[in-house]
Amino acid sequence: MFSCSLLLRSCKPGMQHKGCAVHKLRCQTITRVLTAIFISPPIGIGSGVVAELSTPDEYARKVGWWVLMTILGTPAGPLLMGFVVQHTRVEFIFWIYAIINFLQALAYVFLGGETLRIREVDSDLTTEE
Repeated sequence: MFSCSLLLRSCKPGMQHKGCAVHKLRCQTITRVLTAIFISPPIGIGSGVVAELSTPDEYARKVGWWVLMTILGTPAGPLLMGFVVQHTRVEFIFWIYAIINFLQALAYVFLGGETLRIREVDSDLTTEE
């Protein structure tokens, strides 16, 4: 049940990328608004998720990678898709992004491990004297 729900939620951005290849400005605006709505929660809570899933020893390194990928992803998309537009039509941008989102969802379902990390309680803090 949870995996099916996660898969559907993971595919929504992919469906919206395909929806961006519409020919009317009104439909384009609606799909861009929906994409912004669906991307806001992951961006907002991303560092919190990294903090929950990492130990204190590896926290700084993992948050660093998360911030780096978040910052580099914004200019990397248009930079790479500029070459796609130069050699093909604009609609291929949205097809490529939809395919990438679908492959990410499949990779997460089949390769993603359990993300629950049970914190070890320090024995000195639990005993009262």
